Amino acid sequence: MYPEVFSGISVSGIYIHEPGGLITDLLIAILCLALLLKLPRLKDSFQKYWALFIAMIGLAGVGGALVHGFPTVLGESLFYWMWTLKNVFLPIGNYFAAFVILSAAFPAKMRWLNILLLIKMVVANAFMFYIYSFLPIVIDIALTYFLVIWLSIRLTKSIPAYKQIRNAFLVVFFSGFLYLVKYDINPVWFSHKDLVHVFVLISVYLIYKAIKVKDKDYDFGKV
Repeated sequence: MYPEVFSGISVSGIYIHEPGGLITDLLIAILCLALLLKLPRLKDSFQKYWALFIAMIGLAGVGGALVHGFPTVLGESLFYWMWTLKNVFLPIGNYFAAFVILSAAFPAKMRWLNILLLIKMVVANAFMFYIYSFLPIVIDIALTYFLVIWLSIRLTKSIPAYKQIRNAFLVVFFSGFLYLVKYDINPVWFSHKDLVHVFVLISVYLIYKAIKVKDKDYDFGKV
């Protein structure tokens, strides 16, 4: 939402609305790019789809940095489109996450499950545009994260890399409660949203570790 109260800071004449959000979103974008560049050659759908998930989180971070940092530079109209664009990447990333884990758990049912996932992604983004609210994205995140945590617990024995996926999503799921409490250590420099971003950083790294674990399975002949 375009801010109604401008309580940020000015640096060399440039207004920064939420410096904490700008910094933490930039850190997310930079970490995602760095981890993607460090990845080895991706060998299977597990690695490819989770790498795509990291990429979507990174793209959302870029948009988030612009929105949190420079609303007055963007202007109200461009702010709206940047806000919606950065949010669009989240359901797309959730689609990749849900698709790859459902493919591992229920491969024979993926024809109709994939249709449901595509509908979920489109509906979340359409409602976000229509009501101009982050709530549809929050619901999409909650549904996806419940699914990933549940299935990753089931898949851990057969695919050890899902232990890291489970831990990654538990970390972010916990941060959701902090988001609901809305406790700001400092509303400008470290709000509840910035704290959630810190947990996202941890989660992204754990997903990267999961991709690396899967790569070691190839090295040791387990795949």
